[in-house]
Amino acid sequence: MNTPIQDSIQHHSALMQQVNDFVYSNPELGYEEDQCAQYLVGVLRDLGLDVDWPFAGIRTSFKATLTSSQGGGPSVGLVMLYDAVPAVDEDGSYLPNHSCGHSVISGAVVGAVAALTDVPRAGSVTVIGLPGDEIGAPQVAQRGGSKALTAAGGEWDAFDAVYYAHPEFDNTVSQVSRWMERYRLSLHSPRNLEQHGEQDGSVLWTVQAMLSEVRSMEERHTQEFVMVKNVSVNGDVENDCRISAHMQILLFGLTNADVAQRVAELETAVATVSADAQIRIDLQRIGKPYMGVVPNQTLTRVVQQTMADMQLDVLTDPEPLPFATDFGNISRRAPSALIGTGRQGGWQFHNLEGDREFQSADGQQVMIVTAEVLARAITAFWEDPGIVVQARTDFEANIGGASP
Repeated sequence: MNTPIQDSIQHHSALMQQVNDFVYSNPELGYEEDQCAQYLVGVLRDLGLDVDWPFAGIRTSFKATLTSSQGGGPSVGLVMLYDAVPAVDEDGSYLPNHSCGHSVISGAVVGAVAALTDVPRAGSVTVIGLPGDEIGAPQVAQRGGSKALTAAGGEWDAFDAVYYAHPEFDNTVSQVSRWMERYRLSLHSPRNLEQHGEQDGSVLWTVQAMLSEVRSMEERHTQEFVMVKNVSVNGDVENDCRISAHMQILLFGLTNADVAQRVAELETAVATVSADAQIRIDLQRIGKPYMGVVPNQTLTRVVQQTMADMQLDVLTDPEPLPFATDFGNISRRAPSALIGTGRQGGWQFHNLEGDREFQSADGQQVMIVTAEVLARAITAFWEDPGIVVQARTDFEANIGGASP
């Protein structure tokens, strides 16, 4: 026999698919998700949620709250994503697509909240729509991710729990992710045509020298921890006109100290190349650092038990995530769980084949499963005051021992 949550998830499956289809059919890059934000706000308002939009000073962010049936009770925050992957087409232009499953996430979060509107609620749930998750988008390269920005602004501090679910290879709750900082290198110089762009001290020579320095860092730390994200050179063709170059470099680490060491190496390399070329190189960090995830043992058990009750195969000891996520920043502001909902064989993330996978029957099934995991885990959290207290105790203990 189905539970009321299961029945409600099935009842709202068509709405979930409509949301998925809309976001998928309107791929918008980070901080440019105007159509998707407006659409999602309308859907959540129709479900009876109180909506604050725009939110946190971000045009395409919103906050939507479903209150307790009885008033008061524990508060749960939900992350909703809807920005597209900024894939690059053969001609160099951006080809936005949903090969990271954000359309599935949008549908699943709507489905979870819709299901909760149909049952008695012992607490509240708030959906925060977050733009700018994909770091390659132009505006994200300028501003950084919105999870980090809203965490720094204290927007998550009042929640008793925060859940973030993403399609992954396994059904699990991730315990470890990498730290990351992003840096932009900028250099400008008058262009002397006699150099032909090759002579020592020219802008192009300086770019090549910096790339050589970064390659040396890659050899010491591997590309898993040091990565050139993009390089651009621009200028006029006339003598003595200015030419500029920009580079974006990603520095990763298993700890904050690892990243700090690589930042120091990059600063040394910039100073060396700048002195050799006699060209000023400005080095600037982009946005907030992405912090490693702080696990919460109590919320992990709640989600794992939810998955087990749904007869899903649960990976209880996942490998560290091979990437950084600014959900780590949120996990340092409130008790949090980073949930993965799996598919056998995983997904082909960030390519056009992956885009098609997420619109397949498998993508639809993972969306429904994710919605049920979220709705049931939220309900379990609401209904047991002991879980709420223990999740806060775990959080305070873990934050006390976590590196800043």
